[in-house]
Amino acid sequence: SNLSTWGWIILVFGIIQLLAGYLVFARNDAGNLLGVAAAVIAAVIWFFFLFASPFGAFLALILNGLVIYGLTIGRDTR
Repeated sequence: SNLSTWGWIILVFGIIQLLAGYLVFARNDAGNLLGVAAAVIAAVIWFFFLFASPFGAFLALILNGLVIYGLTIGRDTR
């Protein structure tokens, strides 16, 4: 039951990330906010996996940091 609960949580979180990506490509400001929030939450979760899976967790932390940077740096409004 515990594994199925985590499976559902990760599935819902993945759907939220897909929605954020769609909204970012649609140039919706809510997509940036949702994307940054999802990346911050994912980075915090991956931080706790550093000792269990160091390479994968470190890679995920770097990718989430790049997502946060990319979404907060701003965009050209032309």
